[in-house]
Amino acid sequence: MVRYEVSDSVAVEDIRLTDLPADWRRNEAWSQQRGDAWQERRSTPLLRVPSAIVPVLGSQDLNVLINHSHPAAADIRIVGQEPFSLDQRLF
Repeated sequence: MVRYEVSDSVAVEDIRLTDLPADWRRNEAWSQQRGDAWQERRSTPLLRVPSAIVPVLGSQDLNVLINHSHPAAADIRIVGQEPFSLDQRLF
């Protein structure tokens, strides 16, 4: 698990659980195409998306993707790392 420091001025695009199609967890191609399009647009350096493991409306368990080709990505700093492993019962 990596912790980052990001200025409040760095733009973030959000994809909310309610924005996703009902079968989004089974439709990997759709998710990949959506992420690829975001990356190619370079509209924001960060994309916050729901967790496929905890797909609960209002959950704070989110994933944040970094578009390293966005110019503002240089303003994102790693400030810490922690070991993290998923519970094997999930698989």
